[in-house]
Amino acid sequence: MRGYIRARGRGRWQLAVYVGVDSVGSRQYRYQTVNGTKREAERVLAGLVADAHDGRIRSDAGTIAELADAWWETTAAHLSPSTRIGYRGQLERRILPRWKKTKVARLQTLDLERWYAQLAREGLSANSVRNVHVVMSSMFTSAVRWGWVAASPCTRARKPSIPRPRYDTPEPEALMRLVASAPVPEFGVFLRVAAATGARRGELCGLQWPDIDFAKGELVIQRGVVHGDEDRRPVVKATKTGRDRFLALDSGTVEALREHRARMDERAAAIKTKLGRNAFVFSDEPDCSSPWRPDTVTVQFVRLRETCGLHGVRLHDLRHAHATLLLAQGVAMSDVRDRLGHSDIRTTGIYLHGRRPGDRLAADLFGQLLDAPKQSSDERRHA
Repeated sequence: MRGYIRARGRGRWQLAVYVGVDSVGSRQYRYQTVNGTKREAERVLAGLVADAHDGRIRSDAGTIAELADAWWETTAAHLSPSTRIGYRGQLERRILPRWKKTKVARLQTLDLERWYAQLAREGLSANSVRNVHVVMSSMFTSAVRWGWVAASPCTRARKPSIPRPRYDTPEPEALMRLVASAPVPEFGVFLRVAAATGARRGELCGLQWPDIDFAKGELVIQRGVVHGDEDRRPVVKATKTGRDRFLALDSGTVEALREHRARMDERAAAIKTKLGRNAFVFSDEPDCSSPWRPDTVTVQFVRLRETCGLHGVRLHDLRHAHATLLLAQGVAMSDVRDRLGHSDIRTTGIYLHGRRPGDRLAADLFGQLLDAPKQSSDERRHA
């Protein structure tokens, strides 16, 4: 197997390794760009040549459309329904229209960066461009694993930076108004639990009565509800992080849930049935056998917020408000992270909004020190 190195600028090298001929007899090469010294490039090339010699790089790697088909066939079953919807949309709307005829081995990191920049100029948000990159990266990770290419062009591709989000969370008075104005008691309880726990809407829809321990005053989040990618029916799945979490409840929320359970029992008894062992806490079925749909909850919330004059407030803002108020009261960020179910404490940090009790204390202490000389001078003057 033969390979070569070609300089592409200072500290930039293009590697190529011959991998044989394709089905029509055309000579095939696999290319990779390396940034570094020539000696580093030579080491990478040696690895590529060895991979080609041992058959770990295909000589007939096809188009990106063929890669997408193979990747989807092997990956889709392992994705959640909502993720499948998002990934499929990126493939059909953006990736395949642009790249379907391109040979997998020909796509370079520079091609991707130019494309990402073009998408941004066309008005695509930084978040959306990064979502496109996630799908491309997953596809090419599979291509490397299958031996279609030696390296992924996505690995070093520069992605657009995402500005740190800032949230205008509703004040506690606004939250109380929302809960009190709910058109039916069941939805009022849903909103109260949302504000009291910071749980995601899908997690609340997935709550079942055994998840609530009235004696201890706590509940456990161990599942969520998402929309199916075929018929949009609710699908029960594991939590976003795959881990259960226990959340303490205030006494008022515990009492609201007790009353809600009594109403559900009365509703079931009215048609001579009863709640099953794993009945959902929020359900339109008399026996609570199926959960509320997350999108239906959002629609109901939008109607309520307009009635209350809270235009622009989102259901997810109850989660933001929960985190912001806890941090503002000095609750440790690690405790807030665990309560919200974040896998990364940096995600929790976006809710600080500059409201740091320790920072305020520090400012007051230094203010006292700075004012001390002035006060002493005044005391001497009036002595």
